[in-house]
Amino acid sequence: MIEAGKPVFGICRGLQEINVLFGGTLSHEACGGCHQRGSWDASHDLFDHRHEVALNSVHEQGIDRLGAGLAVEALATDDGLVEATFARACGGDVLGVQRHAE
Repeated sequence: MIEAGKPVFGICRGLQEINVLFGGTLSHEACGGCHQRGSWDASHDLFDHRHEVALNSVHEQGIDRLGAGLAVEALATDDGLVEATFARACGGDVLGVQRHAE
């Protein structure tokens, strides 16, 4: 899609995949362990943990080194984790967000 100049929108793992595609890396430590705790079996445990970013997010892994050509669009206020990225690649917009819409 990127090579064809089509717009791409990645959500959560999609943001992470875009970062890796652009040469960046991921790390569990980048999150500081604060974004994912408790049981994955209980939705209350899964969605009870928040951090300031004007949006809620739940994730276990985050961007460690930003990929070449990506710009940071949003950061978590508590730990600086990248929450959104943007690039213009092959004429198309490539946007990634860590936030889950649910």
